[in-house]
Amino acid sequence: MKKLGGTFLVIVIAAALLIGSSVPFFTSMGSVLAQDGETFQLAPLNPDFVDFLEQRPEPFYGYIPPTMDLSHLGGIPVQREQALPTQPAAFDWRDQGKVTPVRNQNPCGTCWVFGTTSVLESAVLLGESTEYDFSEQSVALCVDRSWVYLYDGPTDPCQAGGNSLKASEVFIKKGAVLESCNPYDTDGLNCNGTCTCDSCPPVKKVTGYRCVTDDQSQIALIKSAVYSRPVTMSFFCDPSGEYTDPTYGTIHDYYPCDEDANHLVSIVGWDDFVPHPDSDHSGTGAWLVKNSWGTEWGDSGYFWLAYDSSSMTQIAYLEYGDYDANETLYYWDEAGIMDGLGAGSSSCWMASVFISGQDGTLTHVDFWTTSNNTAYEIYVYDGSFGSQLASKTGSCAEFGYYSIPLTTPVPVTNGQQFTVAVKMTTPGFDYPLPIEFEETGYCEPSIQTGVCFLSTDGYTWDDAADVLGGCNVCLRAKITTEPAPNNPPNASASPLCEGVTNPTR
Repeated sequence: MKKLGGTFLVIVIAAALLIGSSVPFFTSMGSVLAQDGETFQLAPLNPDFVDFLEQRPEPFYGYIPPTMDLSHLGGIPVQREQALPTQPAAFDWRDQGKVTPVRNQNPCGTCWVFGTTSVLESAVLLGESTEYDFSEQSVALCVDRSWVYLYDGPTDPCQAGGNSLKASEVFIKKGAVLESCNPYDTDGLNCNGTCTCDSCPPVKKVTGYRCVTDDQSQIALIKSAVYSRPVTMSFFCDPSGEYTDPTYGTIHDYYPCDEDANHLVSIVGWDDFVPHPDSDHSGTGAWLVKNSWGTEWGDSGYFWLAYDSSSMTQIAYLEYGDYDANETLYYWDEAGIMDGLGAGSSSCWMASVFISGQDGTLTHVDFWTTSNNTAYEIYVYDGSFGSQLASKTGSCAEFGYYSIPLTTPVPVTNGQQFTVAVKMTTPGFDYPLPIEFEETGYCEPSIQTGVCFLSTDGYTWDDAADVLGGCNVCLRAKITTEPAPNNPPNASASPLCEGVTNPTR
């Protein structure tokens, strides 16, 4: 079991749990496992990622598309309680002092680190009116080693590449550390397999990742998100798409664009009157973008990106909190979400079995979702699917990472085994379970037996290590050493688990 607490990673494996082996199955994406008349199947991989594996794009600035295809999000609108508010014709977060200074990633392809870190810095500025300079070096060096491609070559991770999902996982699991503790040093990012994560004390942590949209044409939706905070995004960047306007300065307008995104930056505003200089692109309007190529590039490090151009995708923002050294995150998914898994319907179950490494209180259940409008049912059990200790239901509007506080926190003792089970329902999308798996040479997480489980009905559970060559579910638990509330947990058995076939241990 991976357990993250303080600034270190501890591996705790109970004697009753056996370590299993995993089998790569990227090459057999269509394979399924028959199970009591049902099948589990992996969602089709992101075609942009498949293209990247086949041929690294040029120019390459550091962005790699995620393994999971997010294009389905455009066809599943987020259910909102109210209509999007009317936004001004122009807006700029710099006018309110909520954007940190432009940094310089060069000569490394670390845009995915800088663009994500910038958004976290702005989130803290908005939340606390305090400016932090977080270490990009720490993010580049502290991605989980299951992503083997990041650290196995002479120029890694300098030229390895990544995306906001990978960067966010560092902020979720380790936390954000100060630049002063681990300054950006590109020489230290060309380490030929000798890279090590720092021991700097974290000061903030990411508690949520939200994908606003994967569709660049949803301009009003993106505006609404940017009006609340700066967001990350990726796009296809090419010098042939750069123009200089006497009024607006540097404008990037590549239209029409059938190229895959290759660069990750952050949006800090917009202006509806910026011209579209590409002769094939009618209309006006552009996003104000903060780049990470230093202040000598563009307009003091900024530029305009024309609306609905340049294959803009993966628009996302972060939620954060203070780092708490008393809090421990338990998880089996080292890499984080890689794809969705389903059994031919929008509902499925996943479960993780953990053993507490301390006396404390289980306060949150964390997971990735695979689609918009995800409904969840959380159940916490003593032991391996024993008596019910807590439950909670709710929904998650956007694709992303969620940390759900339990209504009734659960006291746990050192050495206590407990199970977290969640029913996930994703209307309009038949791959509701977030999982990780192995792709040799790219991502190689440990696949253990007896720790992660899958079910189509919440009654009969199957070991995730036996599904599609082996996988782990992206389902986690947070335990704090702070005292538990003085209210006894519900110890009655869950109706959903009556007659459950307990996994063979």
